Amino acid sequence: MKTYLYIGRWQPLHDNHIRLIQKGINDGGNVVVGIRATKIDDQNPLSVETREKMIRSKFGDRVSILPIPDPDCELIVRVGRRVGYEVQYLEEETAEYLAAGKGISGTKLREQMRTDGVLADKKLEGITVWLTGTSGAGKTVIAAKLAPFIDADILDGEDMRYSISADMGFTPQDRHEHNLRVARLAKVLSEQKRNVIVSVIAPLAETRRSISEIVECVWVHVKRDSWKSSTAKVYQAPLSPDLVVDGDEQTPIEEAMSILKYIQGRYL
Repeated sequence: MKTYLYIGRWQPLHDNHIRLIQKGINDGGNVVVGIRATKIDDQNPLSVETREKMIRSKFGDRVSILPIPDPDCELIVRVGRRVGYEVQYLEEETAEYLAAGKGISGTKLREQMRTDGVLADKKLEGITVWLTGTSGAGKTVIAAKLAPFIDADILDGEDMRYSISADMGFTPQDRHEHNLRVARLAKVLSEQKRNVIVSVIAPLAETRRSISEIVECVWVHVKRDSWKSSTAKVYQAPLSPDLVVDGDEQTPIEEAMSILKYIQGRYL
């Protein structure tokens, strides 16, 4: 089996980065992601730890992480004889991925994040963000992109179904109780000053009211009208959520940054 080494700044990790790393996984190799330990400045605002969490939130244990000391100068990768390894150049693949993700730019993302005030060195503790929306709206993806910025635990609906609610079915009563179990777990974690992102549909207004009686939440309605969801018929859209993000108008990272800006303004 081959091992693929990718070296980058990942400031921040965006969709074109993900496509490139995913190629190594798809090609059936071991994937090592080298994170350049750049000095924190305007062009490199994210720490190695934050970038590692971003990569882990997307790829989990499918990749190995290798922090690479970064000198205060231009980094040059040199190779001698190709003994035991080969060097691959991915110009064609890179061009293909850049075309697929046209307009994606780490620099532009950093500038927008800085404009939105979400790169400040601020610490949130004990915050619960509940992402509600129909199936396929993008809740899980947004949670993964937001979590590294606030060092949050993610309670995803699918995962919760196979853990704390393994004994539950899909009747209206079971769905209601499933949501309340997740809320109780979020409350326990938040009382330990841990930040929590809940990615659970919570389709009914009555259920959301019960959740709010258990744990204080930032309610975020995740919309994506272009996606035909199987849960749309039973979903009661919240009338007055704390925040609405729209997958038809925003990328997942933009949605995550909107949420981050809101909670920083509310709690800090």
